[in-house]
Amino acid sequence: MTASAENLARLLAPKSVCIVGASDNPMSPGGNVLANFEAFNFPGQLHLVSRNRDKIGERTCLKSLEDLPFGVDAVVLVVPVGVVKQSLIACAKMGVGGVVVFAAGFGELGEAGRKEQEEIAKIAEDAQMALLGPNCLGLTNFSAAAPLTFERVLPQNREGCGVAILAQSGAMSGNIRQALVSRGLPVSHSISTGNEVSISAVDILRQIVEDENIKSFAVFVEQIADPKGFLQFAERAWELGKAVVLMHPGRSERSKEAAKSHTGAMAGNYAAMKAIVSEFGVSVVESFDELFDTITLRHRYGHTKIDQMGIMTNSGAVRGFALDFCDDLDLPLPSLGKETTEKLAAVLPDFAGVDNPLDITAAGMSQPDLFGETAQLMLDDDNLDGLLIAAMGGNPMQVKAKWASLKPVLSKAEKPVALTFLGDNVQLSDEFMADIEESGIPFFRSPERALRAFSNLHQTRRALDLNASMLDESFPEIEAQFLPEYEGKEILQQAGITVPEGALVTDLASAKSIAGKIEYPLALKVQAAEIAHKSDMGGVKINLLNDDDLSLAWEEIEKAVSVEAPDVKIDGLLVEKMAPSFDLEMVVSARRDPDWGTLLVFGLGGVWTELFHDFQMVPAGLGREHYESALRKLKGFPLLDGYRSKPKLDISAVLDTLEKLTSFMEAHSEIAEIEINPLVVFADGKGVMALDALVSRWDKN
Repeated sequence: MTASAENLARLLAPKSVCIVGASDNPMSPGGNVLANFEAFNFPGQLHLVSRNRDKIGERTCLKSLEDLPFGVDAVVLVVPVGVVKQSLIACAKMGVGGVVVFAAGFGELGEAGRKEQEEIAKIAEDAQMALLGPNCLGLTNFSAAAPLTFERVLPQNREGCGVAILAQSGAMSGNIRQALVSRGLPVSHSISTGNEVSISAVDILRQIVEDENIKSFAVFVEQIADPKGFLQFAERAWELGKAVVLMHPGRSERSKEAAKSHTGAMAGNYAAMKAIVSEFGVSVVESFDELFDTITLRHRYGHTKIDQMGIMTNSGAVRGFALDFCDDLDLPLPSLGKETTEKLAAVLPDFAGVDNPLDITAAGMSQPDLFGETAQLMLDDDNLDGLLIAAMGGNPMQVKAKWASLKPVLSKAEKPVALTFLGDNVQLSDEFMADIEESGIPFFRSPERALRAFSNLHQTRRALDLNASMLDESFPEIEAQFLPEYEGKEILQQAGITVPEGALVTDLASAKSIAGKIEYPLALKVQAAEIAHKSDMGGVKINLLNDDDLSLAWEEIEKAVSVEAPDVKIDGLLVEKMAPSFDLEMVVSARRDPDWGTLLVFGLGGVWTELFHDFQMVPAGLGREHYESALRKLKGFPLLDGYRSKPKLDISAVLDTLEKLTSFMEAHSEIAEIEINPLVVFADGKGVMALDALVSRWDKN
């Protein structure tokens, strides 16, 4: 952040504002900004600057920024791109705290725009002035009645703390705000940061995290410019009991390019970002529906634990669906307690199966009180942390009766609850919709959306205690160089990881001498830092049974290298003992992401990783229990755990390997990445062995 914290605070909650380019045209940006301030009845001083008007309504217009009193908190520039620079110079001269720049045409347009953008950033930096934008929609602080935006907004007359919305995209900040308001959620702030030349979304989040008017944060960003700062914000938000829900485009290469052309943002490693921020209590969502649904629940229920979900319905079909869907979501559905089961059996028809999910059958049609009665019994069950009512609504009279039964129960529930009346876009009465909004009970039209939101809460709470050192890591901005396999295996041995017995040799006679010591069968591999994928070029020979095999393999490798890599300097060939028979291959790596720190990536080898993308990525340093939890999430985990009469494999040794990699990376900051592919896993108690290693080290030259 180039602005001072004081000036950023002045911009975000100004007591004096100037609109440059104010207008009485209700269809113009300048007219919209002024109309917003009039609608909000802004309690501070409001100044207008207009070159062609002396007055707008009853307000006098100044002719230039130089006519302002010194030290105005915030200036809104509704001016063309060509006028921005000179306006900022004038703002700096007049001691302005912060400026909102709507104009586009800067870094998002390429090299010429980036140069112009750098110039306006320098003006703001020299004055320590907070510059929001350019290419943004501005900001609205509803709590301070300060609408510094050209989007027409209305003040909110809502009690309680609200959701702070942060988005680089102006359209998205408005979209999120409208969606949340339509759900009855109060909004405290709606802020669009645009190109972020001076202050970023992270700067603003860290500034407002302590604001008592904010209960939760909905964040949509295409770039997290300051990862460490974001984690510090997220950690503080968690400590304060404030929820953070994040949507971050950039999973695909085309999405990264779209972000670059939209706001000039350079997207980072999405998978690394998600793995790290999830451990800091951030709910990462991947669709707009998830964003709206998850913030709805997290705003109301914060950090409440939902490890055991209860579902009640009046449809056997919904019950069957919920079992499948919750299994896909890894959202536990526990059995009901004995006392709950007995009480439910006493009020439900004999043919009703008492279980979770609970189907109260069609009896609820003639006995609508069953909805509230059974919901209360489930909420009283200590086995359940939350409850979703997924009901078939029926006709308006039936909806009214079911709601009358459920409302008193759900309104006073001490556990997280949500209500779904299925029916997609089937219209519900205005009376019901107004009543449900006033009640504050989260309401959905599909059980999928509600259950996914509950799953997001569940997954967020599953994050374990953090390794505080994660916030202290920093990495050199230099290129990493790969080491040849034999050097990589020496590093693995230093880390305490078993590798096959072997040695590097430079001539055939030495190879045969080593073979006599370690005994056949053997493998022979060419060694050079420039050759990372040796097998692809014929540089690996395996299952050599005698000296004749060794001689022939040596000759074939030399020939292949001379053809495929004639200019590469070869360190020699690695003579290595073939591994004993093993049961499974894994891929395990530890890597330092330049933005997000050290991560462990692991999965089953071969097609499991390449074809099914079955792998887990977790921050290093979170401990054995966390690693085991992630390992068990692999689709192929049953193959480790003794699938279909197969022997159980040495899971403990796999976890040992992850811990050893973590410790080694913590102790050796010069190592950029260690990849073991494959790590072969033997039967339980027999350990693991690294058959190949690809290690890279920071190039400090």
